[in-house]
Order: sequence, then C-alpha cells, then structure tokens
Amino acid sequence: MSKEFLRHYPHTFNLDGESVAIHIKRMTFEESQEFFFRSAELEKTVFKERVYRHQGAEQEKDEKGAYKISFEELCQQRLSEMSVEERAEIEAAQTARIKEQAEFMAECMKRYVIHVEPGLVDVHPDGSKHPVTNGEELLEIVGARRELHLQLYQAIFAENHLNAHQKKALQLLATSKPSSIQPKKDRVGRKRKTTAKSAGASGSAGSGAARNRQSGRSGSGGRVNGRSPSIAAPS
Repeated sequence: MSKEFLRHYPHTFNLDGESVAIHIKRMTFEESQEFFFRSAELEKTVFKERVYRHQGAEQEKDEKGAYKISFEELCQQRLSEMSVEERAEIEAAQTARIKEQAEFMAECMKRYVIHVEPGLVDVHPDGSKHPVTNGEELLEIVGARRELHLQLYQAIFAENHLNAHQKKALQLLATSKPSSIQPKKDRVGRKRKTTAKSAGASGSAGSGAARNRQSGRSGSGGRVNGRSPSIAAPS
C-alpha cells in the first residue's frame, strides 16, 4: 500500500463573492504545537483571565446546569465595583490583546498561505498591476478586513487539524449561513494606498478555531465546544 502526502493543502476561500484558490502549508509537529499554544492564549479575553466566581450565589446553577448569574452579568457587576483607574486599565489591556490577535492572524496568513493561484491582481497607486502569489501579498489585498483575516485563520486551522468529515461538516455550516460579503464584478485587488493596518475591532482570534479548543472552567462558566471552529463573524 502506498499513500502520498502533499506538503500543502489546496483550499478555496470566498473574496467578495469570488472563489480564490490558495495552498496552505502543512504544519510540522513543532509548528502545530506553537499554533495551538499561541491561539489558545490569545483567544482569552482579559475578563476571562481576571474574573472568577465567588463562593455562594455566583456559583449557583439552574436545573439545566447553567449558571444563574451569567458570565456577562458577572463582568458588568465587577465593572460597577471598579474605580475609574481600574476600568481604564482593563480597557487598555483588552485593546492590547485585540492588537495581538490581529497581528497573530496576519502572521498566520504570511506564514502558512504559501501560494495563491493566478487570477488575483494588486493594483498599485501608479496603476501598475501585480499578481498576488503568496500570503504576504494576499494580506495587502485583504487589508484591514477582519472577517477575511478570520476566514483564512480558520482555514489554516481546519486544513491542518480536521479530518475530511469534519472539514465537510464545517463547509456545510459555512455555506448555510448568509454572507455579509457583497460580490464584486472583478477580482482586481485594492490599491495599496487604501490598505489599512490590521483593524482593532472587538472580538478575538478565538472566535474561530482556538475558542473551541479551550477547556471550560468554573471561574468563567465556559464550556468545551469540540475541536471544529465555528464560522462566526468577529463579535
């Protein structure tokens, strides 16, 4: 019996209603471990790291096993107890976390999208046209659009960590949800002068793959949600 394994995974993603074919690098064991560790760390919000449930009413659950006081309510309660300085520190820490998440997703695109099939073009301010061939050039096209960063991040996770059945289920889930991306008539990329740096929108990298690997704990009321990433827009 003979079986061949490619050093890359062919993948197609949606860019403004157009299908773009890319090749995602097959991670080594060391790269996979690094990816898991960094994504799991960055998916945590500052509140999940700092807010814990006290003994008593905050630990009480209903008949379905859910906490009577939700984690969101708990966070609001903790915020109301903080001083102005403490709130400012929390906000600054969360802003820094979001920046780290955006940088990590951009790094994954550069590192693991190793080839883009012909057809995608980056138009520079001087009018010259340059074919997009790799992840770094693709990042110039995607710009600050966090939903596309997340889509590619999830693809990198799925191709390297899910089996064929799980990837098929994930694809069906993705196509069953309406897309917020409006189709365009052509595939010519954005001009460089309109490309912004990674957005600092709310949400986390873990809105995709990493969130579903994180173990639940009584402190945050989280749950283990399987290994398949959800297809959710950044919230």
